[in-house]
Amino acid sequence: MCTGSALCRTDCKGQGTFIVKKVDYKIEDHIKKLHQKLSKMSDVDVIDNKYKHVVSNLKKRIGELKFQEENLSYKLKTLYAEIADSISGISTYSPEQLSEAITELRSKQESVKIKLTQLQNETMDRKQLRSSIQYRISSLNIRIKEVCPSLFKSMNRVRFEP
Repeated sequence: MCTGSALCRTDCKGQGTFIVKKVDYKIEDHIKKLHQKLSKMSDVDVIDNKYKHVVSNLKKRIGELKFQEENLSYKLKTLYAEIADSISGISTYSPEQLSEAITELRSKQESVKIKLTQLQNETMDRKQLRSSIQYRISSLNIRIKEVCPSLFKSMNRVRFEP
């Protein structure tokens, strides 16, 4: 163990050791900064950030499924083109092989379409829920302003970014 390498005093390649107080101080400082940042965030900000994260993941999955669907459609078109060659005897595949491959691809394509529809519906549900929350927060702010204008002026208004 070498304390010199941890302090950059020597060119030792061995394992470095650190003074616990210094490490604890850095960790505690980082935790305090994180706590300050979190305490400044309102519940609405947390909800909004979570919403953006979830919708971003949904859009990513939707994009992946659309790509799969396009890929399966291309493969189906290729197999349909191969049918004519099979009938005329040019193709290396028998009509039975092509039929099985087409059936399998159609099944996969239908599965992808169902998943895609489910994800699109989930995305719409999330957007509607977010709009509902925005409306409720707006109504709450209006009500607070009506009931107690001084409180409304002194408090931080609840924000909700579009």
